[in-house]
Amino acid sequence: MGWTDTRGTLRLTKLRKGTRRLQVVADFYAMHEEQYVVGGKADTHEVLLQWQPAVIEVFASAQGTPVQEGMVRVAGAEYIPAAPLNPDGRKRIQLTPGIWEVVFSSGTWGMHPRTVQVQENKSPQEVHFELTTPRRFRQVLRVIDEDGEPVLAARLERNGETLAAGPGGLFLLEPPSEDALEEFLVRAPHFQDTTLMAMNTGDDRVERTVVMSYSPVSLAMEVVGPTGVPVESTVRFLGPEERQSETTDLLGKGTFLLRPGVWDVLVSAPDLGVSRRRVEIRPGTTEQTLRFMLVTAKLEVVEGRVRVKEKVYFALNRSELGKESLAVLQEAANLMVSHPEWVRLEIQGHTDGSGDLVYNQALSSRRAEAVMKVLVKMGVAPERLRARGYGRIRPVATNETEEGRQANRRVEFEILETGSD
Repeated sequence: MGWTDTRGTLRLTKLRKGTRRLQVVADFYAMHEEQYVVGGKADTHEVLLQWQPAVIEVFASAQGTPVQEGMVRVAGAEYIPAAPLNPDGRKRIQLTPGIWEVVFSSGTWGMHPRTVQVQENKSPQEVHFELTTPRRFRQVLRVIDEDGEPVLAARLERNGETLAAGPGGLFLLEPPSEDALEEFLVRAPHFQDTTLMAMNTGDDRVERTVVMSYSPVSLAMEVVGPTGVPVESTVRFLGPEERQSETTDLLGKGTFLLRPGVWDVLVSAPDLGVSRRRVEIRPGTTEQTLRFMLVTAKLEVVEGRVRVKEKVYFALNRSELGKESLAVLQEAANLMVSHPEWVRLEIQGHTDGSGDLVYNQALSSRRAEAVMKVLVKMGVAPERLRARGYGRIRPVATNETEEGRQANRRVEFEILETGSD
């Protein structure tokens, strides 16, 4: 209904009598709600707000006087971009409990770092920078991983000597002397060493970013067929980075180097179904192993269509899928995920020629939609799919025999649009 003034006061008029829900929202405070009874006379009501957890209040002062010109940077579980102090020399920031690196900087006072243990039940937690002597400005160095997250255990070395360790992936560098070029080594557990060249550009007020690459982890794979015989197969990895399809050897074995993270591993071979498994590659492990057993394919791709070799079963005259059909649909989902170049697919429901035309049309539509819902749950992006029922207008066999009618009652997938892989 309105905003409070600088004293935290809000005047409300022309409120109707009765019980009203009062809600107060303010930055860094927990939302306050209560039932308030509006009477017929003027009234003063006081609301006591509770702090949100893990709020810090950065305060910079010099000789007891607030410093109005300055910036605050915070790095820890995440990196928070630089923000200016308020005119009262303060800046509130909500964080998560843990160790954070807080840096105050200004053109006059230079840069001042502080490692802070942020506590959940202590808000606001003051971080006070008492400034005494102007300091030469230093360069800010951010160390992040390939996903843009801070590297929390990074350290900076020069000539084998550790210069600093940035708990929040944040370092302060003294700029080299004019025209000098210095080489630093950025190191962190489970990451590849990264070389940094630093020089004095004449503008010390600079923030640089170093992106570190994870040290890869070996994934040893073995693929066998339905009888346990090794199978040469195609392997596709979907995860934190783009990779081309790869293959195992003739004995169904292969070792692949992957960056840490969560990967979907899809394995296929001629005449065998696509198998998929999700695996987490953990930083620091020397090698992980994975074994696949492929089964005979329940699907085949023919002229832009995915034909189902086995029946997809539904309850009689209903759209509920039978449990025995989940294996077929899982293979269909795996096949679709392994072919991202299939941009758009249509799930087609068909019935036989018996029964009412309108009823069959509606039933086939509901069944196609039921299949689409299952495929989405199995990991196929919904924007790639559309469901359509065709009723009995597209038979593939005669409706004069039971065998023909069974063949006509089917689910098919048509590839409507393809793109680049």
